[in-house]
This record gives sequence, C-alpha cells and structure tokens, in this order.
Amino acid sequence: MAIGTPALVRKSSNGLVFSADPVPVRIVLDAVPTRDKHVIDVSITIGLKPGDSTPDRQLLGAWINSLHHASIESADVGARLSPSIRAAVVSAFERIRASEATTTVSEADVAHKLKDVMRSSVRDMGLAMVGSIRVAVATARHTRAAETSQPVATGALHMSSGKSPPAPGHSILVMGGTKLVRIIDAKPSPVIELGSALGSCRCVIAVTLDGKSQLIVGCRGGVHVVDTATGRSIRTLTLESPAGRDLSTGDHAINSVALISTGTRVLATHATLGLASFDLTSGAAKVFSHDAFESDDTHAPKHVIACGDGSAIFAVRGRIWKWSRDKVSPSTLTPGASIIGIEPSADGMFVVIRRDGRCDIIDCTAHLKSSFEISGEPTASSSCGGRVAIAKTDGRVIVGVPEVKLPQMRDQHTFAANVTTGPCRFVALSHDSLIVVPTDRNSVLMIDAKHQTKSFDALQLLGHRITGISVA
Repeated sequence: MAIGTPALVRKSSNGLVFSADPVPVRIVLDAVPTRDKHVIDVSITIGLKPGDSTPDRQLLGAWINSLHHASIESADVGARLSPSIRAAVVSAFERIRASEATTTVSEADVAHKLKDVMRSSVRDMGLAMVGSIRVAVATARHTRAAETSQPVATGALHMSSGKSPPAPGHSILVMGGTKLVRIIDAKPSPVIELGSALGSCRCVIAVTLDGKSQLIVGCRGGVHVVDTATGRSIRTLTLESPAGRDLSTGDHAINSVALISTGTRVLATHATLGLASFDLTSGAAKVFSHDAFESDDTHAPKHVIACGDGSAIFAVRGRIWKWSRDKVSPSTLTPGASIIGIEPSADGMFVVIRRDGRCDIIDCTAHLKSSFEISGEPTASSSCGGRVAIAKTDGRVIVGVPEVKLPQMRDQHTFAANVTTGPCRFVALSHDSLIVVPTDRNSVLMIDAKHQTKSFDALQLLGHRITGISVA
C-alpha cells in the first residue's frame, strides 16, 4: 500500500505503512552568523526514506506513537532535524563572508561538510538519506548596529554576544530536598513536591518535549520528567544499583542531565554508577559503569551536555568524553586539570573550565578551537545567551563572552566578593541577573546589572537547604 508525499510513515488499520519512495524534507535555519558580522538564512533540502532494518522501524514506530497525529510527515522531520544540525551549519559558515556564502561553490562546500552529521542525525531517527544535500542561502543581513550600540554602564551585564539577548521572562529553578520552586520575575511560584521515590533533587534542565514545556530533574536514584504547567511528574526514569543498594539515600546522586537533541534519550551522570542513558519511550536505562572510564565515586563522570549533532560530551577527571549512539569514547582533546564545568558559548561552541583557570573553547566534536586563562581557582560556572559566568574561590564571579579568535573573555565584568557575599556553592546566569547560592546553601541571591540584590531564604521557600539551581 503506497502512501503519498510528504508522509514517511502513516498509521493504518493494519499497522504502520512505510513509504517506499524518498520524501523531500526542507529545513530552514535563520540567523546563521558569518565571518563579517552578518547573519544569513539557510535552507537545506534532503531526500529521506524509512530505514530498512527492524531497529529503524521500531524507532519510527515509537516516534509516531508519541505524536498527536497519525503520520510522520516532512514537516515533523524538518522540525526535529533543525536543532540537531544547527551547530554544524554554524561551524560551516563561521569563516565565510556573507558575500561568499551565497555562491554556488560555498553552498556545495557546506553541503559536503554537512553530509556526515546529517547522515548520523537521520540514522538516529530510523531514517536513511537518499541522494545529495542541497543548500541555499538567502540574502544576508547586517548585525554591526547591534554590536556597536551605546557602551554599557559600569557594572552592567553586557548582553552582546553576536546574537539577540534572550527574551525576558527567564525563571530561576531552585531545588531543596524533594521540592522544587520556580522564581519568575523575582516572585516564587507554588512549590513542586516530587516525593521521596527517587530521593532529593540535585540538578534540573528546562526542555521542550512533544511541543510542551517540561523539566528534567536529576535526583539521587533516577530522573523525573515534570510537566511545567501542572508541576506534576509525568514520567519516572529509575536507576538500579548492581549491588542492590538503595540509590535514593546516601550522599551520591545524579549530578548532571541532558536531553539529546533528537528528543529520544536522556543522559545522566551518577556518582555511584557512572553514566546512564535512558530511552524516553521505554524508560530502559543503559549504564556505563566506572570501569568504562577508569573512574570511581570520587572522580565520577560530570557535566554532561548535549551537542547539536545528536551526540553529547561530558567530563571525567580532566578529560572530555563523547557519547554517540549509545557508545562512549574519550576525545582527542589533551587532558588537563580537573573540569569544573562545560558551558555552551556562541556559535555552537563549548567552554571547558578547568580548576587551574585554563578554559578551552571546543566544538561539538571536542576539537580545540582556542584557549584562555583566568586568574584564581574556578569553583562553579553557568551560561546564558553566549555569555559565561565563572565563580572563583575568592568569592568573585566573572561574566563575559568567550572569544574564539582571541585568548580572552570579551565584554568581561567582575562581581566582587562583597556583592556575591563570598564564595559560591552554586551559580546561574539569566538574561538580566546573576544568581548565586553561598556555601552555606541557606539562601539564593539574585543580583541585577546595577548590583541590586534580592535574597530568598531557602527554609522559607523549601524547608530545606538548597541542593541545586538552574535557569529556565
């Protein structure tokens, strides 16, 4: 039974029907930066068809069952591929001038560079590429005016990062014990109680799944997927200890979580177990134990972060590791001092912040682009809109934009220890505020661009000391 374009898979009374012919898929990426401070709109067209293997068909079956309509169409694939390939597209155009980007030669060169990333991304979705990739570039727009606006007043958080600043309305997520609260526009929302099944909350990220705003919360013994609108846990991803130990108690816990850009898997680093990869459809977990990394409870995997090509990077001791298609491997990046954070920067880059003050700027393949040094010993980090905040043992927090071409932090500003009230246990960065939690973890401070501070008492908010913060 044939099905018509643009559907790749469709439900029928007899089960799933897979297209026998390739379906054209068009992906549009707007505001891709070029070398000469322009942005361009890039459209990519490829032909795709369902994979022939049983695992491919199972992936497509799980995907269509998660949708609210009865077919996987060209638009569905384009929307899912867009975040997966954006970093690779940005990397391909970052050294090309706008006038050169619109030539057929440049478009063909970019198409060639995208081939491996595209093939990997569609394979992770149960699809296969047919034919060549076609790239088209729209008229360039200048961004110089945004970068040469009036100077920022002393002490202000500088927003310029080559991109527009995030829209207002970012909320602060504060965790304590088994409770979580969102602070929106400096006002706490109702407390979310997640219960004791997985133990206390330790880390959280905000994501969009199935078109809905959700939170992925890492706890001691697993992961909660929380619906932001209702505040209810709608899915629980549980970890089991090989020794039968109750992971919901004790000191060790999940310390970072990431949603893979294809939207199919959640990664979590756990101090006791190592790295866990959860299938969001079945809930099944694959655990990479400490033996895979030559690590232990003290030097466990940390700081997992998703890349735009469907892979992820994370830290073990002073080395960066890669996760891709449920396999792990060490990167070729030279190891160094222990890593205290990995933060996304501008143009699809990442900053690896080390305890000795060395900061490596890498791409999604973990290849080194440049390095810079900061004085003092970093203890915590955060990022927002291309800017990175780094807290240090002396209580100061520096905020700036990592610069690939020069060994420095551009638009750098330092918040003094008397503003942050001393060394920070946690730090987060929003579009207009620096958020810090002192080492006693009894309060959270929101510091605006004018160094005005609003403080929230943890016991009044949550009845518990703070166990983690993030920005949504």
